[in-house]
Amino acid sequence: MTDPAFTTPEEIQADREMEDQAVQRQMAQLARDYGERFGGAAGARVLNDLINHFAGVTYTRGEPEHTAYREGQRSVIEHIARCIGRAGQTEKDSEYERQ
Repeated sequence: MTDPAFTTPEEIQADREMEDQAVQRQMAQLARDYGERFGGAAGARVLNDLINHFAGVTYTRGEPEHTAYREGQRSVIEHIARCIGRAGQTEKDSEYERQ
């Protein structure tokens, strides 16, 4: 990166583009890593187990702290699912609230 006090707008833009490209490469590598870990039969079994235990409805009637805790768990599973292209498959249809 160049010294901001002595750079032109074009140089600043070029620096930003280089940083964006580096981030894109990192994201692409991470997506491949998630695919390798969860793409095979064993990974699918592990992911399905995680979904069954930690995804789905998070609401617990009268227990906002427990609801927040379960929402935190679910958000991790949703992140993994998004990274491997299985977004939308983490919802359970069988229950509305936990008691």
